[in-house]
Amino acid sequence: MIDPILSIHIPKTAGTTFKIFLQEQVTNKLFFDYHRRNDKAFYGGKEIDADLDSLLAMPEKGGYTVIHGHYPLSKYIARFKNPTIVTWMRDPVERVASEYFYYKRRNFPTNPLWVKTINQNLTLEQFSALAETRNMQSRYMDAIATEEFDFIGIAEMFDDSMRIFSRRIFHIPMSEGVMCNVNAKRNGKMYALDEDVRKSILSNNIADYAKYQKALELHYSCHDYEGL
Repeated sequence: MIDPILSIHIPKTAGTTFKIFLQEQVTNKLFFDYHRRNDKAFYGGKEIDADLDSLLAMPEKGGYTVIHGHYPLSKYIARFKNPTIVTWMRDPVERVASEYFYYKRRNFPTNPLWVKTINQNLTLEQFSALAETRNMQSRYMDAIATEEFDFIGIAEMFDDSMRIFSRRIFHIPMSEGVMCNVNAKRNGKMYALDEDVRKSILSNNIADYAKYQKALELHYSCHDYEGL
């Protein structure tokens, strides 16, 4: 069995757009891990009815095996000898704001966090102080150090990050992509937040901020970056 690419989709960090890219590119084995009821398996580019164990046991078709979804790295990292580990990050304040406004404009009645947000009519500051939302990126990534990831995309630099991923991990050229799940009411690349609100959210996400700064450092120092 080929060691897979473990692709961690941290909510509101460009993971949905990346998911579409993976579905278009992966022709061997692809598994979407989204809390069982939304799991999907693809084999040879076609969706099949299979759980992860069944998919991994199938003969190789050549190419990559990818497990992508909303799961912490700790769920799978000990299972495979030498996986390739990738994820995407976003400015912590922007990530929290994006998740909050996403919940405000959509309906997820089976999602406990959505129910709490809507039923209690939480403000953005209150939402950012919840244990469920604080330092979410760190909690998904904490099984290894930031610099041990094989790739960390930066949501704010999506096209550059996609080109780096495509060349470094998939060894293919990549043109600009189109972001999915974008808030159409947001003007520009950043949310127009009161400065006190922004500081409050940041104070609840200090660990995420440190990891994000490290990811930015790695992005700018990346050997591929000069050739973009």
